[in-house]
Amino acid sequence: MRRLARDSSWGLAATGIELVLSLAETTLVARTLGVTDYGRLALVMASVATIKQFLDVRAWEGATRYLAEFLQRGERALALATLKVALGVDAVVAVIAYGTALLLAGLISTRWLSQPDLHGPILWYSLTLILTAVNATAEAVLRVCERFRDLALRAGAQAAWHLGLVAFAVLMGARMRGLIAAYLMSDLLGAVLLVWLAGRQVRADLWAARGAARLSTLRPYRAEMLWFTIHTAARATLKLNRQLDLLVLGHFRAPADVGYYRVARRLGTSAVELSNPFYYVIFPEFARAWAGIPRQFGRLVAHTAGVAAVGAIPGVLLGVWLAPVLIRLWVGSAYLPAVGPFRVVMLGMGLAVATFWGTPAALGSGRPGLATSAVACGVLVNLALLFWLARPLGAMGAAIGLLGSYVAYGLVISVGLARALRPTAAPGLGGGPARR
Repeated sequence: MRRLARDSSWGLAATGIELVLSLAETTLVARTLGVTDYGRLALVMASVATIKQFLDVRAWEGATRYLAEFLQRGERALALATLKVALGVDAVVAVIAYGTALLLAGLISTRWLSQPDLHGPILWYSLTLILTAVNATAEAVLRVCERFRDLALRAGAQAAWHLGLVAFAVLMGARMRGLIAAYLMSDLLGAVLLVWLAGRQVRADLWAARGAARLSTLRPYRAEMLWFTIHTAARATLKLNRQLDLLVLGHFRAPADVGYYRVARRLGTSAVELSNPFYYVIFPEFARAWAGIPRQFGRLVAHTAGVAAVGAIPGVLLGVWLAPVLIRLWVGSAYLPAVGPFRVVMLGMGLAVATFWGTPAALGSGRPGLATSAVACGVLVNLALLFWLARPLGAMGAAIGLLGSYVAYGLVISVGLARALRPTAAPGLGGGPARR
């Protein structure tokens, strides 16, 4: 826990800076475009993100899981071979996702959103799928190697130049296309810096084992890795509800409703973003604990859950109380219809923070099926509520669907882990869906 606090301190500092600059960027864009055009920009970004989410296999989770375990055992050749596989998967997924975006852009803009003029912006923004292809795996390398300072500096730097590029575009009178160009330039600069940092770490820690890092060395672990990847891919696809709520809302309601909900969700997710450093730090810690001293694994999970629950409550209560003031000061009185949805979103985000440990605990202990089941339940509840409530209630209906998804996920992951970890079994890298 001391190492968790130390390592996450860098992430918290970077997230705090990134959050402030990101909220400032949202203020600038939302006020400049107005409610309707801001909602249309949100639909463009959600369309591309949904395609990526649908095809993504979250190779970075497998990289984190097995890099941590192999390095814990001193098997650097296996770790480097695992990294090769993850990067190859990232490249293939990025190419397929970009091609899919090119094929579906017209269908999404015209048939689903009834906004034909969004066809071009969707095509341009799809380039981000190529520019950020290996970002997640590069970040996983730095986390496993405990280079949290590098990650923090990169995140802070990208947030700063992202805001600068957006501000420049606004000052030049740019609207949607100019802002998309600024986003793409920011993504390119961030990817270059991240790949350089991760490459430097690989050369320092793993490159000496490159002669023995053949893909064939992973043959004894292929069955387990494949099973793990199937579940991470399924969860990645299931998590498309993170963007699907905007697209469903855009299908049933006017872009202004999308703008209100996007503002409510963006401000609400600030709470979750502050918990992200703990998520990324605790995942390799769970993997190390399961590989090293499994009897301590359950205690680590229980302690983390208690701290998360206590930390979530004050932020939720404060956000619900100050909702009108926050919305008015942040994006202006034109967005005050977002107050109600924001309060509901805050309840959901409180649950998300209180259960952030669930997925890394399931993955770290070699139980990806549990994480998949929990996410699936959350998505099914979310989709049911979305299609039921989005048309009559607009942004409030989407917010209720989001809250329902976190309630379902929290219940399933908590009960599932409580059952699965009694008793805790010895770990082993054998083939099969779970290790008990």
